[in-house]
Amino acid sequence: MDPPRDPNFDITKRWKGVVTNAEITRDFSFTLLLAALVFALATAGIQLSVHYPSHPLFKTSLTVVERPKVVDHPLVKGLTIFTDASGRTGKYGCAWLQDGHWETIILQQNNTSVQVLELQAVALAMTTFDSAPVNLITDSNYAAGLVNRLDQAIIGHVGNMAIKSLLIKILALLEHRQHPLWCTHIKSHTTLPGILTKGNAVIDQAVSAFSHTADAETPTDTAVSSHKFFHQSARALQKEFGLSRAEARAVVAACPDCARISPIQASGTNPRGLQPRGIWQCDTTELPSFGRLRHLHVSVDTCSRAVWATPATSTAFVAVKQHWLAAFAALGVPAVIKTDNGPAYTSQACKRFMDAWGIQHKTGIPYNSTGQAIIERRHQDIKRLAAVLKKEGELSPYNAVMKACYVLNWKNPVGEENDTPIQNHFKVNPNDLTQWEVLVDTWDPHQGAWVGQGSKLLTWGRGYACVITGESRLRWLPAKWVRPWLPATKPSGHTDSDSEHVKD
Repeated sequence: MDPPRDPNFDITKRWKGVVTNAEITRDFSFTLLLAALVFALATAGIQLSVHYPSHPLFKTSLTVVERPKVVDHPLVKGLTIFTDASGRTGKYGCAWLQDGHWETIILQQNNTSVQVLELQAVALAMTTFDSAPVNLITDSNYAAGLVNRLDQAIIGHVGNMAIKSLLIKILALLEHRQHPLWCTHIKSHTTLPGILTKGNAVIDQAVSAFSHTADAETPTDTAVSSHKFFHQSARALQKEFGLSRAEARAVVAACPDCARISPIQASGTNPRGLQPRGIWQCDTTELPSFGRLRHLHVSVDTCSRAVWATPATSTAFVAVKQHWLAAFAALGVPAVIKTDNGPAYTSQACKRFMDAWGIQHKTGIPYNSTGQAIIERRHQDIKRLAAVLKKEGELSPYNAVMKACYVLNWKNPVGEENDTPIQNHFKVNPNDLTQWEVLVDTWDPHQGAWVGQGSKLLTWGRGYACVITGESRLRWLPAKWVRPWLPATKPSGHTDSDSEHVKD
């Protein structure tokens, strides 16, 4: 039985206030009728159910999720692109390996920060390689972090308008990209093997190099080419090519193998020869990358700093003898050779060799490396340089060591005169002061006072000095323990009696 209906019921009154002064359209009329139907059925106690049609298409649950453009794993079939920028030269670009050769794209934008240049390099790589999967390698942790967080992100407030425009550009490139991209950071200026380090070194050298002129090669260009082959020091470049100190340091800083290596200062109070071929220091070190020839025998002249090294398969005296014979042929025969207390140096065969050549042999304190400080510092120089030359030129261990000796002897200057070790080795010691009769005062740490007035200064250098005392004894002292000695002078008209009278 139908419920009683109110004859005065008007369904339009239910929507009074909702539709005012507006024409009721057809769609809105259908909505009103549907609402009235639902109300009538519910009032009659009839259950209502809403369900999809029985077709299988309407029974399938489908979730659409957009695939991220920046992935968190390397792409096996992707192209590896290296990006870098240099704030010093204003250059940025990308590099990749194609058919066994490195290809680069280098652009320049001056008067901007290195962060902007790094983002410019990333945008350049994404624009150039937008039609293939890409593994993007950059040495900027700043750029790598931004690229990994930009995918499906909303850019907020950025104070730097140049960086903001680049972020918008990179975000647009990611949104329109059809292939995935993986971006990671690599530490620059490392000597680890592999294509990642090699590619980063290629693009780093490309953006750090100075601009070349098409008409003539500048001294800086020549210095860059020379350093690429020899890896000499900044002082050597400054002296050989007439560069300023800043330009020479910039050339060394652009080299990935030399940028992080600071020069070792020649200081200390080790006894040194007053003339070349006076006192040698000899020792053996190891260079594991040379394999069987990892034992490196090194000799250095303590006066001129000339060095000679030979790789060998052992540390026995047979190898030491071969090394010394080669060193004698190149640098001459020294008067004194100082070594440690190793078995090869304390053997009877070594004693007979020294006696045959008329050389005085001295050994230091056992297990005390400070007595061999000069040769220990030279170890670091020759090992670093030999490793770099062997890696870049694919030289054999013997050839790499010989080339390293050439660079250290003929290229890198030492001392305050900016002369090379070979120049010092074949001339009179420039620090020899015997002809000037320089008198000094020396400090005695045991007495805590200045003693030895009138000691004769024989030679001096960075941090050391050699004096001969009144007992004709030779002493090597730190430079801070030596000061000029000025004999007391009496004023004119002053007599001993006057001084006694004043004293009384």
